Amino acid sequence: MTKLILSVLGHDRPGIIAAVTGILFEAGGNIEAVSQTILQTQFSGTFIVSIPESMTVGDLREKLEAGLRLLGLDVLLRRVEGK
Repeated sequence: MTKLILSVLGHDRPGIIAAVTGILFEAGGNIEAVSQTILQTQFSGTFIVSIPESMTVGDLREKLEAGLRLLGLDVLLRRVEGK
């Protein structure tokens, strides 16, 4: 499994966590840790996720961006170094 840091930012609204977890589930990924904060009206979520070796970071980024665009969310993915 490849381990990544996933950050999701945008206006807070219902369904953000459900959307993120649904995309990860469909991709065969797993959430290992999560921290979320609401700052005034803004949502900030940081996840440590693992994805199958067969999936690239770019593949997951495309899936997340496509799925979260409708919610107006920005996505940042970075590989965890030194795992």
